[in-house]
Amino acid sequence: IKAHPMVILGDLDDVICKLEPFAQGGVDQIICCMPVGRIPHPNLVKSLKRVRNFILPHFASNRAATV
Repeated sequence: IKAHPMVILGDLDDVICKLEPFAQGGVDQIICCMPVGRIPHPNLVKSLKRVRNFILPHFASNRAATV
């Protein structure tokens, strides 16, 4: 499932690498679906905070550099 182009999962570097082609193509929004109910809420919050703290800033800094 990890090899599917529309499935993005893994560590921070995996996620950034998988999102790069979308960002380069002009995509500036993504939909995040997580298996609510099967993963404890604190773990979901931790994952979302990682996206906020590491992944979004990566693309924000790259976007600012190209504007």
